[in-house]
Amino acid sequence: METTGSVPAPAVPPTPRELDLPNVETTTASAGADRVLDEVEPVAPGPSSPATDAETPPEVPVDTGLSEAPTFPPSAPAPDFRLTAISTRDGEPIALLNDRLVHEGDSFDGVRILRIGETEVEIEVDGKRRTIGF
Repeated sequence: METTGSVPAPAVPPTPRELDLPNVETTTASAGADRVLDEVEPVAPGPSSPATDAETPPEVPVDTGLSEAPTFPPSAPAPDFRLTAISTRDGEPIALLNDRLVHEGDSFDGVRILRIGETEVEIEVDGKRRTIGF
């Protein structure tokens, strides 16, 4: 194989006779066919070219039954809680949560105080339990 620079020259496929294939007939193109092929100029595929149209299937709209994309309400960010102090008053635990004095069982702004421990407060927000510590 002969090479030009670093690109190898294309290999010429063997003829059927070189492959010793049985019952294979070789035909040659007529001189008129060669002349017609030489006269045809290659056409680069363009936006309206049949080659491009054949390669790219037409867009088919899909009916999802929705007039537009569904929208969901933005989820509210999880509220931040700040535990400042825990103490007792009249033998009952109290806490200062978000600058609010709370007792076990109190509720405010959708928050329910479930338990006040020595170093943490257990709360329920939107049906989920959370533990807030120092």
